[in-house]
Parts: sequence; structure tokens; C-alpha cells
Amino acid sequence: MSDDVQVDGEPVAWWRRGLIVLAVLTAAGGAALAIAGAAPDLLGGYAIFVPVPVVPLFFAGNGRYFRSACTVVGWGLFVGGVFFAVLGLIVFVPAGLVVLAAGWAERRRTVLWGTTSLVIAVLSVTGWVVADVRAFRPMDAFVVQFDRRGYAENSDTLRPLLDNPPRFGLGATDISSGSTQAGPEWSVFFRPDLSTQDKGALEGYLRGLPAVVSVALCEPPPFGCR
Repeated sequence: MSDDVQVDGEPVAWWRRGLIVLAVLTAAGGAALAIAGAAPDLLGGYAIFVPVPVVPLFFAGNGRYFRSACTVVGWGLFVGGVFFAVLGLIVFVPAGLVVLAAGWAERRRTVLWGTTSLVIAVLSVTGWVVADVRAFRPMDAFVVQFDRRGYAENSDTLRPLLDNPPRFGLGATDISSGSTQAGPEWSVFFRPDLSTQDKGALEGYLRGLPAVVSVALCEPPPFGCR
């Protein structure tokens, strides 16, 4: 990074364009984490934010326009992420900061803002990769699907089993209940170190419960259990 970066009317330096690419990777990592915790119908909603940081590259031939584009895009991602944090958009705040700093990295501020942008990008991408690997790892759980009518008829037998930790043991550590269009559903979590034989015993017990339609291992998010 040099201190004599030209701003107005000349192309921006290659490394500033590289920072924008890192901002895209930062946005992609954040989107992946948000998708892991979202319902499947929200996948597109998060994915559309990933290419947003690319916009300044369309103005990379002129330093002034590039800086303006970075300011608009960067503040847009930052402010939007903060105001709509409850919707999970806060994951795009780091990408916004990377874009802002890349836009401000000019002339005597080259080293300061260029380094700031690089550090934020590297830390964010690293953090997102670690978080995404954990988020998309299959959970140690069985998903138990029940027949709606049968579940209601056998509620006196089934509902007492929803204690935490599950009273039936067999390696089960936690249990949560919900409902889908198909009917009531349980997620029965078990110890990560449970042997194949013990998993089979737990699965067999669950299949023997009244009104059970299916028992399957939990799939990774966003389509599996959480």
C-alpha cells in the first residue's frame, strides 16, 4: 500500500479492489451463518445481500466514483444490518465496514484505512468459516415424526416422556417438541460419543413409541433440525 494513491479520474489500486473481493467473502460467510439458522424460505433473502459489496468495482475506473460507491454501499450494509438485526441482517455489518474502509483508503489515509479494511475482512472471514462449520455440522439427534391423531390418542403416554433430561435414558440427553404439517415432531438429542450399538438401541426404543411414523437422524441446517 502506497501513500500516493490517485483518487479523482484515475483507476483505483489493485489492492483496494482486492479488499472489495474480501468484503464479498465476508458477506458470503455471514449469509451462510444466517441461512443455517433460518427457515428454507428465507434462503434467497439472505443470499441477495452477498453480491452487494461488488457494486463499487463497477466504478473502479474512477477513484472519486469508487469512493462514493463504497460510501453508499458500506453505510447501507452497516445501517441496514444494525436496524434489522432482529432479522439476522447484522451479519452483514462487517462487510459494510470492509467496504467503507476500502473506500476511505486514499492518499495519506491509505495505510490506516487499508490496513483496517484488511484486518476486519480477515478476522470476519475466519470467524464466519469457524461458525459456519459448526452451524452446518449435523446435530447428534433423532427426529421422531408422529401421526397427529395417534399422538393425541396416546398423549397420556407420550407427554410424560418430554422431561429434560429424558427419563428413558439410553444415551438421550435432551428432547424438544414441535409440530409440522405432517404432525407432531420430537428432536431427541444424544451424547456425541454414543456408540453405534447404543444409537441403534435408542432408535429402536423411539420406533416402538405409540403413533410413531418415522425416526431419522437429524440433517444439517437449514433443512434439518436445530
